[in-house]
Amino acid sequence: MTRAEPCQQRERPINGAAESCGIAGVPGWTPSAARTSRRRKATRTEMSAPTRVLYLYTGGTIGMVNSPRGYELGVDVAGEIAALLRDSDLAVTFDVDELERLIDSSNAAPADWQAMIDHIRERSAGYDGVVVLHGTNTLAHSAAAVSFGLIGPAQPIVFTGSQIPFGVPGTDARTNVLGATRTVMSGPPSVSLFFAGKLFAGTRATKVSAVELEGFQSPHTAPLPPSGGENGHPATTAARKWARPLPYRAQDIAVITATPGMTADRFRAATTPAPAAVIFRTYGAGEGPSEEKGLAEAIEELVAHKVPVVITSQCVQAHIDLHKYAAGEFLHRAGAIGVKDMTFEAVYAKLTFLLSQGLTGRDVTDWLLTDLVGELTCATARPGMAAGHANGLCDCRGGQGRVGSVGCVRTTPVNRQRSSVRFRFVSGARRENDATTQSVPRSIRRCASESMAQVLPTPGAAPR
Repeated sequence: MTRAEPCQQRERPINGAAESCGIAGVPGWTPSAARTSRRRKATRTEMSAPTRVLYLYTGGTIGMVNSPRGYELGVDVAGEIAALLRDSDLAVTFDVDELERLIDSSNAAPADWQAMIDHIRERSAGYDGVVVLHGTNTLAHSAAAVSFGLIGPAQPIVFTGSQIPFGVPGTDARTNVLGATRTVMSGPPSVSLFFAGKLFAGTRATKVSAVELEGFQSPHTAPLPPSGGENGHPATTAARKWARPLPYRAQDIAVITATPGMTADRFRAATTPAPAAVIFRTYGAGEGPSEEKGLAEAIEELVAHKVPVVITSQCVQAHIDLHKYAAGEFLHRAGAIGVKDMTFEAVYAKLTFLLSQGLTGRDVTDWLLTDLVGELTCATARPGMAAGHANGLCDCRGGQGRVGSVGCVRTTPVNRQRSSVRFRFVSGARRENDATTQSVPRSIRRCASESMAQVLPTPGAAPR
């Protein structure tokens, strides 16, 4: 903790407003021994209604300094933000909070996700938006986790970080923080991730580079406009089930990567004792070593014991289709499920979220393939349809679900002046190309989003 010193009034203006000092000469700092986080406020008196922004610092490269042990936490992030905003043209008032546990994001855990959620819930009411400063290694994981844990936020929540720390020549910290701040000032109430001039839905980003400043991409959806108010991932009707979810808890999720020559014995060893869930990172569109004796049986045994086996791809961009190749079909027959176009980060965060709600087995997989906040789309979704749109696709279990489960996809745009809309109904026992298409009156247009509470199983734990 920085040493407290006597406060002296300064005449250094922030666009015409005087600023105060408190700790170690840092402008706007007010010490309080009772706080578990440190806060700073600065104001712009010339603006009648400035945007109120809460910056939540969690650790990461953005606040690191070089040391004999390598980069570690040490930058005065609050001071850097104050100086940055003082030199900008942004009309804001702001506070800077720090979580009690600041970390290199490589050490992030579900408890840290919950700490962010709890802090935002407790502190965000007096602000127009929140900027979360976070390390890049698990930035996409945390953005996805908060997206599920804070469904339907009251204000914009924008995650950002940097590849180079504050104060280091060539740093991207300043531009990322300013970009995230502008997004908070103009964006809709949702969770997103801003990096290198691009804005991504909170459940759609993935880290692709530890070298380039453009470290993140959205493999399956276009970046959102940095300003202008477009919400690319509104919560679906099904998501209302989790308006007040149980807290995140650490879950035993085994992540296994398929490799040439991988054996069934190695797979069994990695899943003994049985974990809460398995993420199997396969090839391409969901293909695995189908000729490896005993592998299908090992998966079948896990599924029989209510352990979800989830298939993702090692490719950054892939749409999992276990029916495309025979080498994927065997995984489907064994009871594994493909996660469509979800990023690995979103899959891991959503699995952790669902398991933390007390769900197991098929309840987990049913909800995993149900769009909550735009984290997935189905192959048959209309091109250009915003992911997670409340009137669009919600249930992506068609072709993979249990016999009798029903998924549906709107196959033509909705014309709100017409009395009917076309849907495709897909039985869980059929492949998508066996589906039939028919017209459905508007009065019963409830498939994807409005009747999910009836289609899906009742959660095992009651929301608090």
